[in-house]
Amino acid sequence: MTRSQIILVALLFVSFCSFGQKKRSKGLSLAEMDRLYNISQKHSKCFFNGKFTADERRTFLPFNHAAEVRLISYKWNIPREANDPDSLPVFIPVAQNAFAINQLKLEEQKTLSNAGIDSLTNIFFNYGYTPVRSKNAYILEDAMSCYEPHNAVVFLDADGKVVYYFDVCFSCLRHNWSTPKVKNVIYCDGKYELLRKFFASQGVIYGTKRLHSD
Repeated sequence: MTRSQIILVALLFVSFCSFGQKKRSKGLSLAEMDRLYNISQKHSKCFFNGKFTADERRTFLPFNHAAEVRLISYKWNIPREANDPDSLPVFIPVAQNAFAINQLKLEEQKTLSNAGIDSLTNIFFNYGYTPVRSKNAYILEDAMSCYEPHNAVVFLDADGKVVYYFDVCFSCLRHNWSTPKVKNVIYCDGKYELLRKFFASQGVIYGTKRLHSD
């Protein structure tokens, strides 16, 4: 699909979403469509807004339920015999909001300091879409259909039990929360790169390697 075709499909989607508005956008020329595409590219990129303080960020789920936050890396599931312990997933549900970790798959783990937690919440909650003046700007997503996560943020309660987790595939630019209740996180273009570099900076390297160097 050519760039012009991509732009046209995106604009048709925008027009459909704004169908109920009183004022509808007039037809755009190819030059205007190209300009809107460029504006939307800018809008989709991460922008540091500093919206929430560290104290506020610590009150957000799941950080407000965590006595300890860890970064881990692990091997992705490889099909094996059904009775092989290593055929189990990384996170094994044992109760509501309670998970056991398959230790056979772990590669690395790092417990975050308070400063490390603040840096992580800063990435999650204080980076959003770049402000632009156009009201017709749309969001461009780079996520792929694959999903083979090798990294996760693990949230443990005061008893050392895993109550929530966030796993992420840096190669496919996708993620998964163990709960749908997490709010205030915007997955702008660059969010996964910020998280990838954070994992690497904390010494959790497995799963964070990219073709380019930092």
